[in-house]
Order: sequence, then C-alpha cells, then structure tokens
Amino acid sequence: MSEAAASAEPKERLDFKALFPVFLVVFVGLVGFGLIIPVFPFQGQAVGATPLEITLAMAAYSFGQVLGAAALGKLSDRFGRRWLMGFAAFGSALSYLIIAEARSIEMLAVARLFGGFMAGNIAIAMAYATDVSTEKTRAQALGLMGAAFGLGFVVGPGLGGVVAGNSPDWADFERVAFVGAGMAALSGVFALLFVRETVSKDQRAANRAAPRVSALDLLRARPGLARLVTMNAAVDTSAAMMESSFAIWAGERLGWGPLDVGLGFMLVGVIVAVMQAGL
Repeated sequence: MSEAAASAEPKERLDFKALFPVFLVVFVGLVGFGLIIPVFPFQGQAVGATPLEITLAMAAYSFGQVLGAAALGKLSDRFGRRWLMGFAAFGSALSYLIIAEARSIEMLAVARLFGGFMAGNIAIAMAYATDVSTEKTRAQALGLMGAAFGLGFVVGPGLGGVVAGNSPDWADFERVAFVGAGMAALSGVFALLFVRETVSKDQRAANRAAPRVSALDLLRARPGLARLVTMNAAVDTSAAMMESSFAIWAGERLGWGPLDVGLGFMLVGVIVAVMQAGL
C-alpha cells in the first residue's frame, strides 16, 4: 500500500461516548475514596488508636482491594460488567456508613477492608475500557480511566479536607463519611443507568462454562505481564506507605490538620492526573 493510500485511511478513534459513563463512575467513586484519606488518621486518633494501628487499618483497604479486584473482575466476566459495577459502588457506600458509626479502630479497619473489596470495581472499569476499544485505541482508553482515577484523587482529598476542617470533631468525621457514601451511591446510579453492557449473554454463559484459570497460572504463563505486575505493585506500595503515614507525620511535625493534608494530597493528585492523561 502506498503512503498516500495509507494516509487516506480514516484514523481509528476512541469510542468516547461509550467510555464517558464509566469515566464518571470511576471519577465519582474516587472522589468518595479520596475524601477519607486525609481524615481517616485523625479519626483513628480520635478513637485512641496508635499510629501503627491506624496504618494497619488503612492497609486493610489495600488488602481488600487485592481480593476484590480479582473476584469482581472474574464475576463481571461471568455475569456482566454493568450490574457488578453498580453493586460494588453501593457496597462502597455501605462501607462509608460503617465508618460514620465506627467507634473503635477495629470497626474502622473492618469498614476499610470491606470498602477495599468493593473498590475492585476499578478492575471492572478497566475491563470495560478494553471491551469497547480496539488494539489501536486500547492504550488511550486505559489512559482515560487512569485520568478519571487521578482527577478523582485531585477533588476527593481537597473536598474531604474542606468538609472536615483543620480542627474536626466527631460530627465532622461523620459528615465526611456521609459525603463519601453519597458519592459512591451516585457512581452506582451512573453505572446502572448509563453504562451499557459489553458482555453478551452468550459470552457470559461461555465464561461461566470455561475452566477457571488462577491469577498465578496466568502470571506464570506470561512473564512479561508478571514483570509489569511486580513493577506496579512496587509503585503502589510506595504510594500507600506515604498515604497511610503522611497525615500522622504532618500533624505531629507541622501541626497540620485534615484541611492542610487534603490540599497536599490534592496537589499530588494533580500531578498524577497530568501524567496519566499525557503518558
């Protein structure tokens, strides 16, 4: 084929119309998630928890997310993306309501573990982006989901800090949790009303009948994927270490409250969003 003929071919475009509802689901859900990050350590201190207990309670979220991403991703293959995405969002809303009523670090940890499991709907959103994209537009589609993640992390911590203020009492903690529950429920409504199903009934039946392949088997069969997973785990671990301990450190060394911490994380989110959208 000549260069002129090749240049005359229409450029394949991303199906933004199909992706936009899921972009909103991820964005709104991450706003709710981000709300809690600058406030949770101070809430833990309010119930008498030590820094170690607070960071372990925050780590419960990530542990739940590891389990939820694998489980909900597989379930969405077998039962459809839209319903699982909505179910997970409403489950996240419930976890925030538990945080509002928690009066011990153990209950806060349980709420974060459950919330992390329900945050596995991010994996469903990534699978959906793969469903509606082609080989040529897939990187752009996944980058758009990453941008939604980053933008949610821009708005969420700043909003959480504003809602809580720098000298929060228990009513302020409850208010943040209720706002988070409302954001998660709103993302569930978006999912059920506006996301179209991408896995047909025949595909779902075939997926249910297919032999199960464990994640470890998949990684052993694809060394390149295993290396990417390892790299991503290292990056996420370093970020989680900062997120779980920064508020405690900043509170003790700098006298920062939730508002200051939230604005600091908001700046981090701006950098993440720019890098995700650009790269």
